[in-house]
Amino acid sequence: MDVRLSGTMRLPDVMGGSFEASVQDLTMGTSGISVAQAGGATSGQETLLFGDALKLRNDQLAANWDTQSDALELSLSGSLWLTPFMCPDGNATQCQDGDAAQFSNFTVNTRGDVSIGSASANLLAGRQDPLAVIGDNPAPTLGVDSLALRKPQGQDVLALDVGGRLNLPDVAEGVSSRFLFQIDSQGQIASDDALALRFVSPSGPNDPVDARGDNPETEIDFGGVGLLDVKEAGLQFQQGQLTQPAVYANSTLYVQDGTSDRVRFGALGANTASTSGLYVHVDPNSGLSVSVNPTDVQISQIDLGGFLTLSNINVSTTRDPQRGPQFALDGTVGVALPSVNGSANWQDFTFDKQGMVSWGQPGGSLDLTIVEVVSLSIGSVDAGSGSVDIPTQGSVDSDAYFTLTNATLDLQDAISGGVDAVYYYKSGSDVYFRVDNANLALDATIQGSLSFTYENQQGNVLLSAAGSA
Repeated sequence: MDVRLSGTMRLPDVMGGSFEASVQDLTMGTSGISVAQAGGATSGQETLLFGDALKLRNDQLAANWDTQSDALELSLSGSLWLTPFMCPDGNATQCQDGDAAQFSNFTVNTRGDVSIGSASANLLAGRQDPLAVIGDNPAPTLGVDSLALRKPQGQDVLALDVGGRLNLPDVAEGVSSRFLFQIDSQGQIASDDALALRFVSPSGPNDPVDARGDNPETEIDFGGVGLLDVKEAGLQFQQGQLTQPAVYANSTLYVQDGTSDRVRFGALGANTASTSGLYVHVDPNSGLSVSVNPTDVQISQIDLGGFLTLSNINVSTTRDPQRGPQFALDGTVGVALPSVNGSANWQDFTFDKQGMVSWGQPGGSLDLTIVEVVSLSIGSVDAGSGSVDIPTQGSVDSDAYFTLTNATLDLQDAISGGVDAVYYYKSGSDVYFRVDNANLALDATIQGSLSFTYENQQGNVLLSAAGSA
């Protein structure tokens, strides 16, 4: 004799939602237990769980009697959505079939026991690429690739484990880390601590952790000019909403050697758009938004090839379409040569992962005074290192060179004129500085050409001049 039943199976609130499954033609008899196959009332049933964070749609249904738990057990297969990340605006009513992940062997019984496959089954295992929440595949800034049910020890309700990888963008590109956080039965993040990935350990509560070389995996060499050390990264959900995820990072840029000259981008524990060093989120109006925020600049001065020193520094970031992210420094320059004085506003001292991009340009004129006699006003600068052509010397191999043009010269406020060019180079400890072909005029009748040469050879300063009238 068989008994045939139809109705609704309800489970206790173990996943933040009342799980219900309509069962049609459940048959129990001497031959066992069976239920109608997919179709009719059992096909397309939808259930929202974990505070609407997880949506399941049942496409196939089977039933049996679990002798171990002495309970009726249903096994479902179908589609699922992690609604905050897989449905438009996190709205469970707008989930699209093309965005769904497939599940099978989702079992529930009348005692409230729930599982999907094995205890550690990943519901997203069937996806070829991670779920790109922020950014694009194959390496999104925030990518989810693991979704699993778990029953925390000592609790009667389930948690949803969400795991994936952070791939930091912009200046921190190349640093990545796994993350894992839990959504509880009410759809809340179980602990904010799980969202912070700290790569260093402070020695005190307010210690900014100024150290370099302690974690090569999170340190990025910027062409030997600077070293960016990512101290911390993590997730932050704006206004506590899973539908508004953001990625942040805090780091220190060390310039030159040691740790005394550095720029902090955020501080440990800072995880908002205004306080983080790097903050990435999706703006509803403009799309992907990346902000880099230098919060504390502590650089005494930067040596510019032994000729100039850059101080009073401000730091910004740019991105070149071919070379990638770059750091740009502005400030004030002074002259590093003995018996030469001068200063100017300076802009666009720029470097990236490939090395120096630009030694910068004066923001106005660079005014120099040589041994209190010769005054120069310079408008344009070309600088670099390696081979440079110097008049009277030919090609010279240098550690650093400056070619200064658009210049004028004044000799003790009596004689003035234009200058073809000013040349500087440094090779080892030797320094050479030449004012080439200054076209001078005392009045309409007295005119001439004069070149000055300044040399510092092993600490001995020599100034010579030659010309014609």
